[in-house]
Amino acid sequence: MYRSAVLVCAVAMLVLVGCRGGRLKLHKVTGTVKFQDGTVPQGDIAMITFVAAVPTEGNAAACDIEPDGSFELGTLTQGDGALAGDYKVTLHVSKGYPIGKSLIAKKYTTLDTPLKVTIKAGEKNHFDFEVERP
Repeated sequence: MYRSAVLVCAVAMLVLVGCRGGRLKLHKVTGTVKFQDGTVPQGDIAMITFVAAVPTEGNAAACDIEPDGSFELGTLTQGDGALAGDYKVTLHVSKGYPIGKSLIAKKYTTLDTPLKVTIKAGEKNHFDFEVERP
């Protein structure tokens, strides 16, 4: 699952750089990921990915979830932001590498995720996600 998410992000980034010459209008995106009790999901892998809700209208952006639960999204480089638009948000938090036990509910790990956001130009794009355990 982790490998496929990384592959999707890598391909999306290469396509964007090739198609747009690296001149993207990116917007800072920050936030937190926590369980309902306020604790932070921590594992050997802790990653958040924003995937365009309509694949032909956007791109993917991703980053690690920090030990305090915070994240700062990146498209081309760590923390550079994401394009404006609608996104589905997937999470991958697991113990064990490369294939491990998921530490969050499965519904957050696929594109059928209930987590959806809109990144807006010129606005503060800060998102706090409260997730369930498996």
